[in-house]
Amino acid sequence: MATLTHPTAHPSAASAAIPCGDPADCPAPQGSVPIMTVASVGSGLPAVVASPEVPEETLVPASSALSVDPVVPVPGYRPGTREFRNLMTALFCAGLATFAQLYAPQAVLPEIGAHLGLSQGSAGLVVSMGTIGLAVGVIPWAAVSERLGRVRTMCIALITATALTLVTPLAANYGWLLGLRCAAGFSVGAVPALAVAYLNAEVARSSAAKAAGMFIAGNSIGGLAGRLIAGMIAPSFGWHLAILAVSVMAAIATVGFVALIPPARRSAMECSVSPARSLPRDSATPTRPGQNAAGGALVGESIVENQGTQPRRRPYRTNLGSAAQRRIFAQGFLIMGGFVATYNYMGFRLQGEPFGLRPEVTSLIFMAYICGTFASVRAAELVGRLGRARVVAVTSGSMLAGIALTLVSQLWAQIAGLLLVTVGFFGGQAVASGWASAGVPEARTQAGALYTLSYYAGGSLMGWLGGELFAVWGWAGTVAMIGCAAAASVVLAIVMGTESE
Repeated sequence: MATLTHPTAHPSAASAAIPCGDPADCPAPQGSVPIMTVASVGSGLPAVVASPEVPEETLVPASSALSVDPVVPVPGYRPGTREFRNLMTALFCAGLATFAQLYAPQAVLPEIGAHLGLSQGSAGLVVSMGTIGLAVGVIPWAAVSERLGRVRTMCIALITATALTLVTPLAANYGWLLGLRCAAGFSVGAVPALAVAYLNAEVARSSAAKAAGMFIAGNSIGGLAGRLIAGMIAPSFGWHLAILAVSVMAAIATVGFVALIPPARRSAMECSVSPARSLPRDSATPTRPGQNAAGGALVGESIVENQGTQPRRRPYRTNLGSAAQRRIFAQGFLIMGGFVATYNYMGFRLQGEPFGLRPEVTSLIFMAYICGTFASVRAAELVGRLGRARVVAVTSGSMLAGIALTLVSQLWAQIAGLLLVTVGFFGGQAVASGWASAGVPEARTQAGALYTLSYYAGGSLMGWLGGELFAVWGWAGTVAMIGCAAAASVVLAIVMGTESE
């Protein structure tokens, strides 16, 4: 998950602030600023959640402890310009390339399992290794971008991932297949880690939501198209050519991204404030409760520490030290894990007895994702009326009811149950992802990173474990695991709602 925020200057820091021209193009004004959270969910269908206004957290002291380079502010890309159109198209291509190649194998897991003689759980690892790689890659790619820049980093990552996916069908054995999937997943981790931060920095503030929406559309269409194309091709030509076809589509989208993405013009502004740890504290530096005597301050999401007494807590420790935040991370783990397991093994369920559906027919189950898009928007709207905890409890309850319904051996029950699971997942994910960033305003970026790690870890672990249970107890074993996860999510939501009252 990535969080759209704008740094703000403290009123006492006028001498350290960088002047702006058009307010619509510059960071938000002093005081409270609205933020928007974009959560790239594991399914490839992110959700945009409007968060309430939060207090200004960026404290920039007018002190020699911070050095300010003379940078002339550059307006963000605005609608109607060629650069803005190129940026929108490039972000769409990035989302399409990323999630098409990440989730395409999910539609052909039965074919992969039959060809390699694998159990359901072992076949499911082909998907899980990709998401594990992505989860592990989010934070390292963010660090790389600080040296190479966001645009160059995303280009390198997408080209690498596409090259790895193109050779995946040539894997000599199961071990090589898993290795290539993990490496490709690690590479595409740069896109969800950096894309939204890039558009927030480069696009005029008034147009940021529109640009984020185009990126989300690319994610949605990419995730859906990758699964549908692979599912339709595999029955006639085999899973190797199915994955290759999706890889070619991803390669074309990658070329479009590299060719069209505008340069990062505002990167200098982002780096214009840097800490000087050894300089003395200026007597004019403003203080706040909790600030150390040496003048430690927050700059954006970074902690600036001067020499002196006890420093502030680190942002990751702040998140992990909060019981409320840990519960939110657990929510992401549980609902994502149940969702991935449902779609990983529903194909095995529908192709087996008593249904006996053809693979190209079972691939159509992914059309249910379209309902999830509407559910995420509706859930975000309900938060204002019902509160986050109630909405998450209801959506998790929807997942529980839906997965239980699939135990009925009727095709209509499978479709209805799948829709309930899908709607519940997307609605809950939309709310929980925004909740994570709102819980610790002074460490939103780290909260988003930890939430991303949690839900991809859940998808990877439960996505594999569901198959192992399927191999032993059939669909009922998988349903039991998903049902327990959904029930635990309901209980967690109720507990969090009680604590917040």
